Amino acid sequence: FTFKPAPIQVTYLGYCATTGLDTMDYWITDEVLHPPDSPEIATETLWRLPRCWLCYRPDPAAPPVRARPLNAPLTFGCFNVLSKLSPQVIALWSRILKAVPDSRLVLKTRALAGLAMRTEILSRFSGHGLSEKRLTLLPATTDYLNAYHDIDIALDPFPRTGGATTADALWMGVPVITLAGLRFIERQGVSMLSAIGLDGCIADSTDDYFNKAVELANDERRRHELRHTLRQRMAQSSLCNGKDLTLHLENSYRSMWNSWIRRPNIYPHEQSPTQIPDDEFQDGLALLQAGKTDRAEQCFLRILQQQPRHAGALHTLGGIAHMRGDNQYAAELIRQAIAVSPEIANFHSNLGIVYQALNQLDKAQHAYEKATSLKPDDAGAWHNLGVIHSLQGHAGDARRKFLKAIELKPDFAPAWYSLGNLYKDQNRIDDAIACYQHVLQHKKNHLEALINLGNALDIRGEHEQAARHIQRALSIDPGSAEAHCKLGNTLNHMGKTEQALEYYKKSLAIRPDYAEALNNMGNLLTSLGRLREAVSHYQNALRHKPAHAEIFLTNLGNVLNLLGENTAARHALQQALQEKPDYAEAHNNLGNVLKDMGHFEEAIFHYRRALSLNPGSTEAHCNMGIAQAEAGRKSAALSHYENALKLKPDYAEAHSNMGMALMDTGKFKESLSHHRRAVTLKPESAKAHSNLLFLLSYNVLCTPQELLEESRQWDRVHGNNPRFEHAPSGDPDKRLRIG
Repeated sequence: FTFKPAPIQVTYLGYCATTGLDTMDYWITDEVLHPPDSPEIATETLWRLPRCWLCYRPDPAAPPVRARPLNAPLTFGCFNVLSKLSPQVIALWSRILKAVPDSRLVLKTRALAGLAMRTEILSRFSGHGLSEKRLTLLPATTDYLNAYHDIDIALDPFPRTGGATTADALWMGVPVITLAGLRFIERQGVSMLSAIGLDGCIADSTDDYFNKAVELANDERRRHELRHTLRQRMAQSSLCNGKDLTLHLENSYRSMWNSWIRRPNIYPHEQSPTQIPDDEFQDGLALLQAGKTDRAEQCFLRILQQQPRHAGALHTLGGIAHMRGDNQYAAELIRQAIAVSPEIANFHSNLGIVYQALNQLDKAQHAYEKATSLKPDDAGAWHNLGVIHSLQGHAGDARRKFLKAIELKPDFAPAWYSLGNLYKDQNRIDDAIACYQHVLQHKKNHLEALINLGNALDIRGEHEQAARHIQRALSIDPGSAEAHCKLGNTLNHMGKTEQALEYYKKSLAIRPDYAEALNNMGNLLTSLGRLREAVSHYQNALRHKPAHAEIFLTNLGNVLNLLGENTAARHALQQALQEKPDYAEAHNNLGNVLKDMGHFEEAIFHYRRALSLNPGSTEAHCNMGIAQAEAGRKSAALSHYENALKLKPDYAEAHSNMGMALMDTGKFKESLSHHRRAVTLKPESAKAHSNLLFLLSYNVLCTPQELLEESRQWDRVHGNNPRFEHAPSGDPDKRLRIG
């Protein structure tokens, strides 16, 4: 809505307060929700319908109304979510139950499926001297309308009143006592009761609410009459007249349109942004060094025709085969050379290189170990042995071998470089940076060291310095796809998204099959909301069979989930787990998909697996909290949010979710504290700020002016988007399109 895609924008039904957006023109309400003296302040123009602002369509499978047994105790009920049960509500309802002897109160909602939440609610009422025996706490069920057979009077919570729950109660013949507050959110019950002529159940104060509830509890005749007439009265009222509501809405849209086309054109006309006998052997080596590989090869083959066990020629031909990618043949040739001259360390070392290329790491390790035993001062062999340990996942052994190479040859850049990579993989960023700087002291134009130094500085948050190093790498090799990709990453972290996209494109123009660039561009496109393009990039990355397919499959699953394609997302993430069953992130993200599909217990299973693999994952704790909350286990949810905040006290998302969970349990002041903290920690988060606004609108924790200012602040921070221009002209009778 902040982009203003339509000339007229209207808020209706989905939100119960001002949006605070200057791009929102109208707020559809009614004359009861917003009487002329309403203190509510809005950035929108209030558009008051002359009838109830909404319409109720009863469930066709709703059971018929049933009379209450004559000897049944008077039973009050409320099936609203617990977050609506403010301390004032619990205090007043306790007072009402005490005034009506032997009466009971039934609460029914999803959160009450958890024992901890039931205990909490019982404790709140017992704090007002009410016995637990007078309360019945039930979880939500699919046939919840039948539960109204056991309710005599429904009590509407406040300040946020019921909506559909109120209408359901009325349809089941249960009168509702509601309190008329001052704001829209406090008057929904008033609007519905007025629409069916049940003004006698509308209270103007808490004392009046008490009196009306007690009086109705003591008036059996009136309750009997209402039980048997409310459904018919409701069916014949405007509350159930969808055609009437539609006509009023259509007339309103037409009036809004006619008003708009009469406005002066205040929009400026701007251009829219578019955006090697020995001599012969030495001759062969010279040809090879000169890059004349084919002639060198012919030279070495002639030597073997004369001397088939010439170790040098066999070894060098093996090197040529390796360069051409024929590593099986290379290994065979070098093994023949070693069979002739097993004492030459370099032969073993190069055999290790070939085995490494064949991904035969154990054989490579054995070859390098033989090389170091034959020549203990060979820094290169020690370094290569360290690389094998690193590939085998033996970081400690790898580090010792790299340090041994450096001890033998302090200016040996490859060992410093590999040690830096090892440290970076261990998230020892400062140590990694020091290693890359050592490389550059000895080889100032070491391309990979410049790129990785930039990458490490980027991780440390020193984006400007990171960009300078990667740009220097590009000045050395403008055709480096990796450097373009890494610079794109850094620019993205600097918020320069358009420049980042250009560098990803340059990287892919150089190397179209570069999976990392495809993946990173997909990530950026995702953040920009260009989800279909992101999907295409992830799928293209996967076509090139990357080494870490589980990462790309996980990202693809995330985007498909954002597109609402849950089944495809689930399949992608399951494929990721087939590639790597112990991939914690894939378990976490599969949990997200299952959560969004409403499969909360399956989601919880995968979050639990993610946490068993990575106990320090604040994100998995936070997501587990959300799933537990959705499953009705509020206490478990709070526990996981607390764990996330213990691990990361400045985790804005956890503060925001904690705030929502506390709100759901009625702890509004504690909730407000966490919401405020989330916005302070992450002011750019529209979601965190929206959750704060939701709390403020949900309960009277601020004045109307304060709510308006907070809403306007949301617009100032998050609504600064380029807006479509709509010149106010057109046919007043044109067919309107409502989106």
